[in-house]
Amino acid sequence: MVVVVVVVVVVVVVVVLTTSIFATSKEARPRFADPKSYWPIANLSVLSKLLERLVVRQLLDYLNAARLLSELQSAYRAHHSTETVVTKVLADILLALDTGDLSMLTLLDLSAAFNTADHQILIRRLETSYGLGGVVLSWFRSYLDGRTQYVRCGRLTSTPGTVTSGVPRGSVLGPIVSALCSRSVSTDRGTQSASTCIR
Repeated sequence: MVVVVVVVVVVVVVVVLTTSIFATSKEARPRFADPKSYWPIANLSVLSKLLERLVVRQLLDYLNAARLLSELQSAYRAHHSTETVVTKVLADILLALDTGDLSMLTLLDLSAAFNTADHQILIRRLETSYGLGGVVLSWFRSYLDGRTQYVRCGRLTSTPGTVTSGVPRGSVLGPIVSALCSRSVSTDRGTQSASTCIR
């Protein structure tokens, strides 16, 4: 069994290295003609990534201390993973079956959340739902605002365009900010859905 797995891994590595193609889409090989196979990647300096790591650490410490993260939130949290989610869902389904209840599961693909989180709504969400303000909120505003993107193909580049939505892919801070934006937040009026932040 172990030998088969090692052989498969070696074959995959050899194929990737000999074809010079690294699959970055959901498929084994990207569809180069399909624009949906591509997304902007932030080209960040090492210093920027180090600063983002410090901000993520402080942000998560604050969110955990203030108990602002849902216990069901598994993404980008220590001691949580996809296994945590699967275990919880399976336990809930089995419990429902044991008590004779009906179980239904709805799955949403939020893979576009990285690109569609509105900056102004995200800033407002960080302020009202998570209690960030002052210098911290100003820093997040400057982190998101003023970004541009362009397309480069060989030696040709497009005119840079202003980015008004989405969090930077390839950044350290982007995933946690996206998760904060897309998760439901309990309020006095009920629950706000992810659609309040994603457009």
